[in-house]
Amino acid sequence: MKAIFRAFLSRPEKDRTQVSARTSDRPCRAEAQLHVSTSAVPLLKRDCLVAAIICTFVGMLVSALPHLLWWVKTGSPAWIGSYDELVCYYPVSCQAYHSHPASLSDPTFATGGATMFPWLQLVPGILTAKVLGWGPLGIGMAWRLWAGFSVALGFFLVSYHFLKSPWIAALVSGLLMVDAGMIWSRPIVNHTRIFAQMWQANPPEWFFSSYPVLLLQWRLITPGLSLFYLLFHLWLVARAREQPSRGRIALAGLSFGLLFYAYFYFWTAAGLALALALLVDFPQRKVYFHTGWIGGLAGLPLVFYSAWLNRVYGMDWLQRYDKFVPIPRFSELLISKGAILMLGVGLIWVLLRRRDWSYLWAVATAGFLLVNHQIVTGLQIENGHWGYVWGIGLSLFYVLWLAEALLRWGRWSSIMKCGLLALCGFHLMAGVWFRVLECTRSRQMLEIQANYARYQEQRTSAPTQELAPNTVIAGDPAFVDFAGLVEDLRPLERSASLSPRVTNEEWDARVALNSYLEGKDAAAFAAEQQAYFRDTRMGPWTRDPQQKDQRLRNRFAFYREVSFKPEAWLNRFGVRYVALRASAPSPAYLSAGWRRVQTGPHWDIWERTAGNHFAR
Repeated sequence: MKAIFRAFLSRPEKDRTQVSARTSDRPCRAEAQLHVSTSAVPLLKRDCLVAAIICTFVGMLVSALPHLLWWVKTGSPAWIGSYDELVCYYPVSCQAYHSHPASLSDPTFATGGATMFPWLQLVPGILTAKVLGWGPLGIGMAWRLWAGFSVALGFFLVSYHFLKSPWIAALVSGLLMVDAGMIWSRPIVNHTRIFAQMWQANPPEWFFSSYPVLLLQWRLITPGLSLFYLLFHLWLVARAREQPSRGRIALAGLSFGLLFYAYFYFWTAAGLALALALLVDFPQRKVYFHTGWIGGLAGLPLVFYSAWLNRVYGMDWLQRYDKFVPIPRFSELLISKGAILMLGVGLIWVLLRRRDWSYLWAVATAGFLLVNHQIVTGLQIENGHWGYVWGIGLSLFYVLWLAEALLRWGRWSSIMKCGLLALCGFHLMAGVWFRVLECTRSRQMLEIQANYARYQEQRTSAPTQELAPNTVIAGDPAFVDFAGLVEDLRPLERSASLSPRVTNEEWDARVALNSYLEGKDAAAFAAEQQAYFRDTRMGPWTRDPQQKDQRLRNRFAFYREVSFKPEAWLNRFGVRYVALRASAPSPAYLSAGWRRVQTGPHWDIWERTAGNHFAR
């Protein structure tokens, strides 16, 4: 705290040599006055290292806080925040944990298969949990510790580059890490508004109606596990632009290439940003041009692999999650008038005052443009995900702008500086409070944690029979989800929609078979599926009633087939186990060819004894 206070009391030293070196870019007088050489505060100086360490520690604490709180509450650090984590990211990661920690494959099948989940995001956490013996659900804590460390480091590097003060950079990074408006490009303002609403006796329902959303920057896997790579790229491009050299440009290019392997929405935004920056910051065009082609060349193998995967398996699996779905060009627009105004003002300021901030502005602008790219392409590719680019980029731009303006204004009394520090401290504490509330009260999280507690009780109750790993299990998702993760089983239906190998027809059949095995009759199944397609927000059937009707007809037809010849479908998908709620009556099909391997307290677990088609 003393160091931070000293940073506010003293202004950084000016470097006249740097000013003269930058005259070729024709910087304005204000830019020349504010620019400080990196040699004034070297990156490896003690103050800089201490500030970075404190910053990353805070990031790790905030990110992993849910695990710490749940550890205190239950004695177990296992914490899963959303069904996206439970159904999408954990299955592929836990399969790798149990068999091949450094290689990802399709968790739907015993034989594995290709998957498009990003190796760069998932595998470091898997390997960490494996080496440390944390168990499969310990992967989540490893992910969040890495997310906290890397995101904090990324914010610090970018902030330090532009502000040249390690303690101010650490403070700015801390504010961004806990700001409730950062993702929405409304930092500080939204944070204050949400605090006022939260202080009320009855805060808005949306705060806790779903998964944790107040500090969305810590969502897994994006942006928590991917944001570092974008920030790292921003930092390297800024360094290359400041002092162009072959080495710095090559590193900037390789960081762009790394984005291909980290996150689709980041590398596409960075590619467009390089083109925009080339136009806005034309004197430094060589930096952006060479960064672009070097990175594009490095990312080309992934582009070819993705094209091959789509050619082999088709587009069903992508379109189920709103990727590459044709839509009307002027539909589903995401236009923010406030963002347009902020980007316009930012462009004027960049052109007139700080041309060296061009790429930061370009990244934010590229994300905003790509959110609405369907105007040009006519495609929906979960376009809202580019919001992580322009929201974060614009927030970073303006918070750095504000910090620089405060540093520029030298008429600060000690009382004013103390007051500003107090406001920053309040902002930080409010953000930590938000994190505590969202990770203890969010509805999805509470449902998942309650199911996990019941699963633990179920599998530690005597007598318990070990379930054969890498075999297929069907039934109640509340049990099946965790059996797949902890005991390395293959859920019949839960992760099938994400599999490249699973067509829409097979997906329908798996859904129908699982409902039949749960004991649902035709009427209950029909009502369940009609509700699903009414509420779902992804897939071409959300926009085309004919496609929705086709999906429903297919599922009803498959249910009739399954009811008529269940053995054929059980053999086809290799179902070995089924988990049924202990309170529900046993379906008639269990009367022959099945044996109960565990009775209660929450589920009855049955094993199929007829046939031997237990793997696929």
